[in-house]
Amino acid sequence: NIKKLKLDYKYSKEIGRTILNLKFKDIRLWIRIIRAIPILGILGILPQFPFKRYWYYFPAYALFSPIQHIMYLAGFWKGFLMRNRKK
Repeated sequence: NIKKLKLDYKYSKEIGRTILNLKFKDIRLWIRIIRAIPILGILGILPQFPFKRYWYYFPAYALFSPIQHIMYLAGFWKGFLMRNRKK
């Protein structure tokens, strides 16, 4: 879903912008940083799948979750590296 990918991108971009302002004191920040690491981050996306209700869709979800992860990476690092610039 393109709409969800755009939302994930915007969300991760804002996380990247604010991560240094919070000075790494919150444990949730470390989870977000781990999610922004290329290989480890995919492990944070896969458990979000609702296994109990839609277990039969998991192969398709696992196939397309790298796209979601790439969008998250692009947004996070763009926001992190260019955090002082305006949109």
